[in-house]
Amino acid sequence: MLICILVIAYVASDQDIFSPWIIATASFLNSSVLAMLNRDYWQYDFHVSTCLVIVVALLLFGAGAMIAGWAVKRDAGTVCEKPSRPLAMPAGLIMAVSVVILLLAAVSFQDSYHLSVFYGNTDGYGNMLPTVRRLLESKEAVLPRGVAYRNLISLTAAVFFMYTYLHDMVWFGWRRASCLCLLPTLVYIPHAVLSTARGDFLTVTVVAILLAGIQYQIKNGCSGRNNLRLLGGMMAAFVLFFSAFFAAGSLTWKGLTETRGPFRIISHYTGAQIPAFDAYLNGRAYPEDEWIGTHSLIGPYSNMRALGMEVPETSIFLEFTAFENVDTNVYTSLRRYIQDYGFVGMGLIVFLLGLIYTTAYNLVRKRAGGGFALLMYVMFSWPFFMFGHDDLFMTTVLSARTIYILISMGFFYWIGMRCCKHNEEGAK
Repeated sequence: MLICILVIAYVASDQDIFSPWIIATASFLNSSVLAMLNRDYWQYDFHVSTCLVIVVALLLFGAGAMIAGWAVKRDAGTVCEKPSRPLAMPAGLIMAVSVVILLLAAVSFQDSYHLSVFYGNTDGYGNMLPTVRRLLESKEAVLPRGVAYRNLISLTAAVFFMYTYLHDMVWFGWRRASCLCLLPTLVYIPHAVLSTARGDFLTVTVVAILLAGIQYQIKNGCSGRNNLRLLGGMMAAFVLFFSAFFAAGSLTWKGLTETRGPFRIISHYTGAQIPAFDAYLNGRAYPEDEWIGTHSLIGPYSNMRALGMEVPETSIFLEFTAFENVDTNVYTSLRRYIQDYGFVGMGLIVFLLGLIYTTAYNLVRKRAGGGFALLMYVMFSWPFFMFGHDDLFMTTVLSARTIYILISMGFFYWIGMRCCKHNEEGAK
């Protein structure tokens, strides 16, 4: 049924593989295939009712996407006019930003180390990340706010300079001078490691795929041949991601072992949420909440507590569900929606997600070269990429973090474009 929905979405989206409906469906399909391949190993049950909930949710997402397609029409096969010039960033600006990112990483490193020592780490820097990760998962502690702010500033800087590199590569071909723009992305790696969750590596990977892929389609149009090329590039990007994923996992004692090979680890992180969601819907009773949105509106509740309001403590981490040989605390995005707003609320949310994100995507696709609109779109595209894994719209986009991203990215974009214009005038 998921394959059928994926085919329908592909045809309805004019072969545009970056359509939000296609990506959301592919996310659930990927997780479901991995869950199916591990059914005997994990020893779980799966019910028809769970299948129907997932299918209905994806069809509602598609309904919103199709309405958005009618409202904001664009021809996926139309090739846009080439931008007038490359985004040549000054080497001095790139080096200065890279140094700032490294300095911010050094401060965050010290904050994380002091936190681990406070909670009992006596083995030095080598045990810092495992200690911090255990504290975060058990909800015993949270990282200092400064770590998150420094990470966000560094991430937006890395994404902006990655955009300038990919923009020039797609529209003007490979240029040696543009390669220096990748330096801020490379020096962002310490921030990704310090987050302990390894999700930041996936963020950078997905952002790179979107920045390159959407601009490639704007330049060349959508076709089966172009899609095959893009899929090849995506596979190469994910090979790099999994290399970083396993390398970072070894720092938190979550690396490869004799019983946990690459397939088992990937299945754990991207497939176990399907049987966990089924267990939640069928027989796993959890206490009712007196407050609405306590499992999804993490940011707003945190802001209200900061203002002194008496509201419940919330955490992005859910309780664990155990099966044979695996346990997990992620349940797809649908679990949070259903628990907080019921089945009707879940249906309305996924419909609006399809409507909002497809509208935004179609507007971005009309603009040759992308620009600030493309940067904002890729920074907030996580919800449908992770649709089959966990919610990132209510928990992340609907938070003060979005405002900080807008301000930080706006600053780097303004500085970068001014320097680029200055370089062009100087050349003339």
